[in-house]
Amino acid sequence: MSMSADNNTLRVAILGSCSVLATIPLMAVAPFVSIPPLTNLAIGTLAAGCTSMILTSILRLRGTQSSLRKKQHQLEQEAKALNDHAILSMTDSDTRICYVNQKFLDATGYAPEDVIGKEPVEFYEKKDAAFYTDINKRLRRGESWSGETRMRCKDGSIMYSQTTILPRDDDQGRWQGTIAVRTDTTEMRRAAAAIDTVAALRGLSEPVVMFMPDSLELVFMNRAAKETVGWSGDTYLGKSVSDVPLDLDIDRLRDGLRQLDEPGTEQVVLRFMHMGATFDAGLQMITLQSGERRCFAIFRDMSGEVELARAREEFIATVSHELRTPLTAIKGAMGLLLSGATGTLPDKSRDFVAIAHRNAERLVLIVNDILDLEKIVAGKMEFRREVGDLCEVLIEAKAANQAYADQYGVTVRLEGTDSPALADFDAARILQVITNLLSNACKFSDKGSEVVGAIAVEDEVVKVSIIDNGIGIPEEDLPRMFDRFQQASNADRHHRDSSGLGLSIVKAIVEKHGGTTELSSTLGVGTTVSFSLPRAVNASWPKKLHVVAG
Repeated sequence: MSMSADNNTLRVAILGSCSVLATIPLMAVAPFVSIPPLTNLAIGTLAAGCTSMILTSILRLRGTQSSLRKKQHQLEQEAKALNDHAILSMTDSDTRICYVNQKFLDATGYAPEDVIGKEPVEFYEKKDAAFYTDINKRLRRGESWSGETRMRCKDGSIMYSQTTILPRDDDQGRWQGTIAVRTDTTEMRRAAAAIDTVAALRGLSEPVVMFMPDSLELVFMNRAAKETVGWSGDTYLGKSVSDVPLDLDIDRLRDGLRQLDEPGTEQVVLRFMHMGATFDAGLQMITLQSGERRCFAIFRDMSGEVELARAREEFIATVSHELRTPLTAIKGAMGLLLSGATGTLPDKSRDFVAIAHRNAERLVLIVNDILDLEKIVAGKMEFRREVGDLCEVLIEAKAANQAYADQYGVTVRLEGTDSPALADFDAARILQVITNLLSNACKFSDKGSEVVGAIAVEDEVVKVSIIDNGIGIPEEDLPRMFDRFQQASNADRHHRDSSGLGLSIVKAIVEKHGGTTELSSTLGVGTTVSFSLPRAVNASWPKKLHVVAG
């Protein structure tokens, strides 16, 4: 039976009951009151009808209340579901945040007092401000908006969300603010980025392997890695690094993984051989959002670089034995001729021999500079470092370059050498650095000018500066002056009588000491070249240095 039929039956029953109930009192008073039977029946019927209407209204009211309660409960359930699963925020008529739910606070890391009363635009990137201003204009016109937004969280990170913003109006249609419903899509974007990253790793020409640091179980191998070891597809899954056909010492690998756990160690490189080729495996540890760790190994074929290093060593040996030795002999022989050891030379012959001697001397200088630089690059130059006083080295360098300064008519003056300036350095190599800088300063200074060698002891470093009042260096040349074979574009032939490697050697030696170099210059005013070495603050007083120039 339908609900409608039940209601009709109920109404008929109510009507009949009410008729009977209304007739009973009339029948009770009829003997005492003169009421005609028909009138009595009519009154009873009317009373029954009124009573039925009243009872029916009561039933309808109760039914309406029950329906309203059901709808209210349903709305409450829907609101709770929305509040539990979406990020909600509301603004008032002044476009200031007046409500945020707990999901909003959890997602962004803010506390209620951080956001309530603030304008939403304060939590967006500055470059997005105009975009959100346009959205606000649309909302004020009564339009809704949907799209992706990005909000700055308390820790500075960006939360991406799919957002729907609706305008809120009162009964009169007046603007009351907005309500925004967001779904956090940050993880989805990260997952998409991770997919793109894996796709990029698959296409890399260098072999890439990812594995579990504890079990060494393989997690990922790109195409280059699989081709290197002769695998294909996903055959690596379920296997260990020890299963990979590489001549890789597993004990050394585990030592490398332990080193990665040490503070400050970001990468460990292991060298191994595979099918006659030399490879370097660069190990790096990453931590996933889940807290689990993975180790990345990027393999590089070092055969070419090993061959290049071997060629460099052969070059150094060749230049040293086959070029520098005969040049030194030639220079020495011409020096003897100029000294008159073989008799007096005619003036014209003496001029030619003098030219040849100067050029031989310049060649020896270039060869020595090339050898020094190659040794530093190849890691073959030895450094015997001990705590010493840089003031003594500066004084020694001035004495060693006095003849050179006299040749150019330049005076060398020292500053800051009255008190010790202790550092940990190789005295001979730092003497080479200062000599190089002093000779350059004298060479590029005008006759009668002054070159200053200054030492300053700072909080953590000792700074040595060589200052000249020479021709200066054009601003566009400054960034490349420490490069190999570089000279200032305004240097004339007289000033170009050098290898162009001096400042490169200076920079390389200083960096091997853990120091830094600086260069500043003003065209037509002068140049300052400085280097700084870490200060030996707690060192005991060193023995007297005996640096021999030559």
